[in-house]
Amino acid sequence: MFVVSVNDNGEERNLVASHVRVVDDFILIQAGGVSHAFPVATLMDIVAVDAVTHISKPAYSQKTVSFH
Repeated sequence: MFVVSVNDNGEERNLVASHVRVVDDFILIQAGGVSHAFPVATLMDIVAVDAVTHISKPAYSQKTVSFH
C-alpha cells in the first residue's frame, strides 16, 4: 500500500494506492478500485505504508470501586 501525493490542478491530492507504476511520462495509480493517471511532473511524494488487516481493541482492566 502507498500514499501517493500529486498536484492536481494546483491542489494537493492524496490517494491510498494498492498499485503504482510509471509508464512513459505518466504515473498510473490504482486506488479504491479506480485507475488514475497523472503526469509524472505532478508527483509530489510516494510513501509506503502497511495495510491494516484488523484493529484490536485496547485491553482495559476491570476495577471494582466501592463507596462507603
